[in-house]
Amino acid sequence: MPDVTFSWKFLGVHVLWAGILMSCQTAPPVVDTSPIIPLSPTEILQTLLQRQSEFKDLKSFVKTTVRTPKLTQTLRQALIIQEGRAIRFDTLSLLGQPLGVLVVEDQDVLFYDTRKSRLYSGVAVWDMMIQVFGTVIDFGKYIRILSGQIPGLETLQIKEARLLAEPPHYHIEAWDPVLRERLLIHLDARTLAPTDLWKWRGDQIILIVHWQHHKEVNGRLFPHKIQLLRDNGQDELLIQFKAPQINQGVPADAFKLPLSGQWQGVPGSAAEPSKMAWVRP
Repeated sequence: MPDVTFSWKFLGVHVLWAGILMSCQTAPPVVDTSPIIPLSPTEILQTLLQRQSEFKDLKSFVKTTVRTPKLTQTLRQALIIQEGRAIRFDTLSLLGQPLGVLVVEDQDVLFYDTRKSRLYSGVAVWDMMIQVFGTVIDFGKYIRILSGQIPGLETLQIKEARLLAEPPHYHIEAWDPVLRERLLIHLDARTLAPTDLWKWRGDQIILIVHWQHHKEVNGRLFPHKIQLLRDNGQDELLIQFKAPQINQGVPADAFKLPLSGQWQGVPGSAAEPSKMAWVRP
């Protein structure tokens, strides 16, 4: 049986979120018909880096759809992101109670199954994903993408930037020297909001991203629908946001799991309970 204190603690969090987030209204951006002044690649990169530095955290309810050759599954979840280092998904029942919690923080991955009261770590989490979805989704690699940002922006080298007319957008060809990947990026010409991304490793395209339905949230444009495609479209991750909040702060212990129960993972790993800073009920 799941730990009762844990369940009430997380239920209280979700009730609080429901009151805060459902009162948050998003507004569509104002249509700008003024002439577009072309920007240089340096100006574009500086603007994107400045926006990224200003992003601190994100909270939202989301509908997550995972499609693989094995299955298609849709989940109701609560999402928390902190900068580019940590992400948390709480999968919810129809009544809003947590069924499982996935946390990725600084390369460490944990999953807590509330129904079995069991904590999984590292490779054990990937094994569970393969059993359920037939693939592994390393959300740690997609934190920036799910924040509406371009991954690897700090080291990105822009090779070419062209302003195209229909629809008005920047067509940017770039190179990631760290991962040795080639990127094609589309930005809205007026707002510089990322709308599309293609990534190649060698001659193979490894990732396609579409950021859609941008609306203003807490003074920033944010995509309310994000689609990731991998393996030539065989794998799809679609996330639709409901009443997101940006830079409103997250609890200091948001990525610590205050739970008790059995642990299953790689012995001796940093996530082993004896080496974790657990906050017990």
